[in-house]
Amino acid sequence: MSDPLPYATPLPPGSRHDTIYTALLGALCAMSLLGTVMMGVMTRAPGQAPETVWVLKVVFVMYLVFLLLQVAVLIIRIAFPQHRKWPTVALNVFLLLWLPFGTALGIYGLWKADRGI
Repeated sequence: MSDPLPYATPLPPGSRHDTIYTALLGALCAMSLLGTVMMGVMTRAPGQAPETVWVLKVVFVMYLVFLLLQVAVLIIRIAFPQHRKWPTVALNVFLLLWLPFGTALGIYGLWKADRGI
């Protein structure tokens, strides 16, 4: 007889804070997408001074990196809930740098999210 398959142990039902955090992260992703699109449009706007174009491109790349990190952690939180704790903690540390909404979500995530795992 063969050994049983090593399935991951199911998680207990998530707390209300985990659900709230995931919803707030989704809302922050939407806001980040809007900011990224705006920065992308601003870098291509006619009449920009050449000195400001590179600054706008740097800000665009920064928004894009934050957006990609947020979407990656959101996918992990939804699709792979048993592996969500450490990516969420890492994202929360990065979010502390992003004033004001990222800081608020980062503090809330470090304080309340995924305490039962």
